[in-house]
Formats: sequence, structure tokens, C-alpha cells
Amino acid sequence: MKRGLLSLYLLLVVSVVALGALTEFVWRQFAPEPPLSSTVLPLMRVLESLTTTHDPQAATADLQARVAQHGLEVRVLGLDELASSSLLERLESGSPVTIHEAEGHRRMYLKFDQAPLVLEMRVRSEHAELTWVYRALILFFYAMLGLLVLFWFWPLARDLRMLRESTRHLGHDARFDAPVVRAGSAIAELQQAYVHMSARITDLLSTQKIMTHAISHELRTPLARMKFTLDSLGRKIGEDDAGLLALGRDVRDMESLIAAFLSFAALEKQGASLNLQCGDMAAMIEELLAQKREVSPLNYALVNSDGATLWRCEWQLMEHAVRNLLNNAQRYAQHTIRVRLESCDERYCIVVEDDGPGVPDALQDTLFDAFVRGPCEQDSGFGLGLALVKKIMEWHGGDATVTRSELGGAQFTLAWPKTG
Repeated sequence: MKRGLLSLYLLLVVSVVALGALTEFVWRQFAPEPPLSSTVLPLMRVLESLTTTHDPQAATADLQARVAQHGLEVRVLGLDELASSSLLERLESGSPVTIHEAEGHRRMYLKFDQAPLVLEMRVRSEHAELTWVYRALILFFYAMLGLLVLFWFWPLARDLRMLRESTRHLGHDARFDAPVVRAGSAIAELQQAYVHMSARITDLLSTQKIMTHAISHELRTPLARMKFTLDSLGRKIGEDDAGLLALGRDVRDMESLIAAFLSFAALEKQGASLNLQCGDMAAMIEELLAQKREVSPLNYALVNSDGATLWRCEWQLMEHAVRNLLNNAQRYAQHTIRVRLESCDERYCIVVEDDGPGVPDALQDTLFDAFVRGPCEQDSGFGLGLALVKKIMEWHGGDATVTRSELGGAQFTLAWPKTG
């Protein structure tokens, strides 16, 4: 990175010097500067003699009126007016000092030999009609400087774009291709660090897949044997034995945990590439509510605020998210669970609310994290359902939030953009 900044600094310095010399050369071809020694310098000496032999103020006023006819401006300055200026140090040598102004005008200074005065003469350019050339050269200077800087930044922008594209595909594609960056690139060290990080992430993802495979095959087999053994013992010593009942609950909890973990991993893999399609959201929600009404005495209601039914999403994932919210609401609701569908110009919203105890404010920000459970959920659930709901909304470019409902319980809101 230091080498890149040094090359940019050298480019700017060399470019400014070279372009400045080039534009100066071109301007001199259009408007050559007459030599001082043959024209203005003798005139300045004459003016010096006039202003020192007579009253300087009166002589200066008379000279100003005379030389104005020839495109000149004259002033006589005291040394005290230039005391704090570096110009006075340059005038001490006795030679005139010329300062170039915009559009070819010049301002000349000459220190009098016989008086503590300085003669200032402003010579107007004889090439006023070439103002457009002067402005064109200025525009050329800055345009070329900008192009040179753009030339330096173009490879850097290309390398950053390649690095960004590689970052987007990291973790989603089975194969990882490191971005090809030039050895002399300003981000070569960053690219090397990124390759090491990507290799580590790929290795972790591979380990996760191996672990998921082991859980699905290695743990389910001994659990099946344990269930068979418990059934055999139940027939011998009685199914009402407290110890056997406790072991049976533990085995079922382990099976549920493994199923939830595998479901989380499978849906996370599926979410890498969404199949977004339009469909009837109200019909899907009504079907889910009908299934709940068959097994629960709670009052389920669907409210479609604006009457819109065609929504765009990944339907399998969205159904899974809504089902998880309904299961969660069913666990805490006392009498009523209400689902509201809201569709504005830019976003879809599904609101699931209940009349249960609600979610404490301190827990609302972390409730969607994996393995985080509600305050009344110590004996049921594993804290993966809401984490998966939030993941599904992130894959859709939206978000999942929880607040207090008008019914008195929790209100979960799923929102995602229509252009997702």
C-alpha cells in the first residue's frame, strides 16, 4: 500500500511539472513576451527620474494620466508598504521584479536608487484576443491531470471490483476461486490476506458439512437403538415407570434437537439461491391457520389490510417462517392469534400477534439469535426456530422484528422488499 501511495505522489508531481511546462510553452507560442531590457525597463528608469526630481505625488498623478493612453498603470509605493512582503527582498538586488497575472497581464516592480520608493507598473497584455487560448490551456491542464489520476486509479478499481465479486460468492459456491490481482497492485497485500481468510472460511464450512453429516447418520442410529431398548424395558417392567418415562423424554428431546439442527442446515443451504415466484399469500396463510384450528382450540384470525393477494417470495422458505411464528404464538397465546397481511408500495409485511405474556424489552434484540429462548421456554424448544425465521428474511433482503402487540402479547413482523 505504501508503494502505491508513493507511485501516486510521484505521478502527481511529474504530471504537474510536465503539464505546466507544456502549457507554458504553448502559450508562449501564441503570445511571446517582449524583453524587458529593450522596452519596459528604459521606460521605468525614465519614470523613476521624473518622480524623484519633482514632487512624487504630483509627478505620479501626471504620469498615470499620460501612460494610461498606452495601456499602462503606474503607482509609486513606499518601502513601508512592502515591509512584510518577500517582494522587497527581491528588489534589494536592484533588478526589476516581474509577476505574471491572469490572461497574460504583468505587474513589474523597480526600487528607486535615489529615494526609498518602489515604482509599480502594470502592463496589460497585448494579446487580449487570445483569452480563449489561455482558458483552453487551463482546461487542458486540469483535464489531463484528471485523466492521469484516473489512469492510475483504473487498475485499482478493477482489482477492488474483482475482490468484491469474489467476496459475494464466498460461502455460497462449492468452489472458491481467488481473485487474480497484479503483483504490483496497491491491494496485493489485501488480496493475500483475503485468500488466507477465505481458505479458513471454506475449511470451516467444510467442517460444518462433515459435522452435519455425522449428526444425521451417527447420532440417529444409537438413538434408534435406545428407543427400541426403552420399548422393550417398558413391556417388561411397565410403561409407567418414572425412570423410563424420563429417559423417553430425553430421547425425544434429542431427536427433536437433531431434527431442528438438520432443518436449519438444510434450509440455510437452500437459501443460498432463492427461487422467487408470485403466489397467493392469503391462501397460504389461510391453509396454515386451518391446520392449526384442527388441533388447537385457540381463535385464529386472518386480516388482509389492503386486499392484495399476489406476493413474491420463496414460498417454501416463507411457509416455514410463518409456520414457526404460528407455533411460537400457539405456545404462549391465551385465546387469540391474529395474522395481518400488509402490502405497501415498496415492502411486504406479515404480522403475527397473540394475547400471551409478550416478550420483555431486554430480550427483543437477541430473541432471533441461535439457541436463545424466551423467558417461559425453559422446558421446550431449542432456540433455532426464530433464528431460522430471521435467516429466511435476510435471504429475502428483509428483516424480522418483535414488539408489543395491541392484543397484549408479542407481535412478530416479517418485512421484505418487493424488488427482492
